[in-house]
Amino acid sequence: MDLRKYPMDEQNCTLQFESYGYNFQDMVYVWRRGKASISGLTTLKLQQFHVGSYDVHSSKATYETGDFPKIIFSFQIQRQAFYFILQTYIPSILLVVLSWVSFWINPDAVPARVALGITTVLTMTTLITGARQALPKISYIKAIDVYLVICFLFSFAALLEYAVVNFQSSRIAAAVKKEKEREGEGLQEVKVDKAMEAEKKCKSAGDSGCNPSEGEPLGNGQGNLALSVCNAVSAEKELGDARVKSINIEDCRGKSANVGDDMKKSASIGDQLAVVVRRFSDATRMVQVATIDNFARFSFPAMFLAFNLVYFMFYCL
Repeated sequence: MDLRKYPMDEQNCTLQFESYGYNFQDMVYVWRRGKASISGLTTLKLQQFHVGSYDVHSSKATYETGDFPKIIFSFQIQRQAFYFILQTYIPSILLVVLSWVSFWINPDAVPARVALGITTVLTMTTLITGARQALPKISYIKAIDVYLVICFLFSFAALLEYAVVNFQSSRIAAAVKKEKEREGEGLQEVKVDKAMEAEKKCKSAGDSGCNPSEGEPLGNGQGNLALSVCNAVSAEKELGDARVKSINIEDCRGKSANVGDDMKKSASIGDQLAVVVRRFSDATRMVQVATIDNFARFSFPAMFLAFNLVYFMFYCL
């Protein structure tokens, strides 16, 4: 028997009647009415097979002791695959489809997706083990083995798909965290540099040294940095005569406030741009993660449908 197409296989069986003691010269076997000599095949019912065409003919068997008469009845039986469809094929298809449900589950729901993937893989393994126990022990691959292995690979691939999604999400989260840390450090450096620049401008406006110990916040007091208000006193000495020139504190304060407002506006715009860029980057990365699931939602069913079409056309036709 050739079981390569099991359970969609067809087998040719023969039934031979041969003389044991009389050779071909003493006796000849013939079918008196040809195919009409066989009756009852149309009403014969088997549990797993359907009897197809049949034929009868006469022949002889050649041995060392001579030729002996022989008649042969050959018939074809086809295995009924409906039992295997209900017990093996439909459960396998449902398990594969069940593994696709994880593509519609939120990637952050790790327990749900992992449990679903592992359950389908283990159930598919149990189904393969149970199906092989009822199969004949042969060395070559059968049709049902091909189908079960491919279904197992689809279920396992769905589990691996979530592993890829989870790994990509972890990388994205780490990258976002690093970017936020870099932006925070860069913003602090910018604010410190602008504060020093504003203090230098204040000094140059007063033509003298400034006292940075007296400081107050810029604007409405809600800024992160405080600029020193110049309380400068310039002393000029010429030819031993000390002449004290008081600098108008209000002018210095006004210049310092203007510089602080400019810095605050520039820092505010920079922060807003940084937030927009970060959100756009985060959204782009999330789209990349979602693209994996979106691609799997359509590619997996399409490939499985194509496999089923090729499989049943190859083994059934």
